[in-house]
Amino acid sequence: MNVLRTVFLRALAALALLVSPLAFSATAHAATPMDVLQMNLCNSGKATHCYKGGSAIYEAQVRINENLPQFVTLNEICEGDLNRIRAGIPASYEASDFRAAPHKDGGFVTCTNGERYGIGMIIKGPGSVSFGGPYELQDKTDERRVRLCVDWTSKMVCVTHLSSDSPGVAFHQCEELGLIASRDGEQEGKATVVAGDFNLKYGVYGQYDVQDCVPDRFFRKGDGDVQHVFAANVNFVSKTVIPMAHTDHPALLIKLQRP
Repeated sequence: MNVLRTVFLRALAALALLVSPLAFSATAHAATPMDVLQMNLCNSGKATHCYKGGSAIYEAQVRINENLPQFVTLNEICEGDLNRIRAGIPASYEASDFRAAPHKDGGFVTCTNGERYGIGMIIKGPGSVSFGGPYELQDKTDERRVRLCVDWTSKMVCVTHLSSDSPGVAFHQCEELGLIASRDGEQEGKATVVAGDFNLKYGVYGQYDVQDCVPDRFFRKGDGDVQHVFAANVNFVSKTVIPMAHTDHPALLIKLQRP
């Protein structure tokens, strides 16, 4: 009987050695995706060099359906474009939000179809509290550049489109947004992501290199041009730059995981 008991205990010990690493591995890799797809759709109708008669909306639907990100951040859209895009993507994208670009002297910039023009976000799952508005420093053009952030208990995602008229103004706007993202997101322990068309480049080795306005404890990933994603309290997984035929910018897909 003692011999049988010893054999049984040894068999249990051997099984534990096999099972424990597998159980640990499953736990270690349990992370929540926070993939972000950033697109500048040039859909106002006013930028004739890149406007394609609304075709960018359908191309955006294709890119979303191909990649199914948790967040879609959008620049140069009309207010109705959010619902137009959502009509062609899964119903799991329950929420969207929009921030219009004001004129300097009141009112809002409009698209050629009469709708307000600005930036937006489409979210897989329910929305939450949003905030944002114009930056303190603006360039000499009539459009005031804005930001939009959506804030949950454990994460915060922002989208922006910075000045294209002055790299100095764009840099200061980037710093302002970085302070907000750091204060209201990263320092609160939230998974924090900022995406958009910054109109700033990496590696210019001058006064206005985008890397110099990345907040402390954030990392940056870009499309090789002016679109970037800053993130903190998340793990980087991969980056894909996706060509777009109906706008003058590629799509930028950044795969992230919240530990």
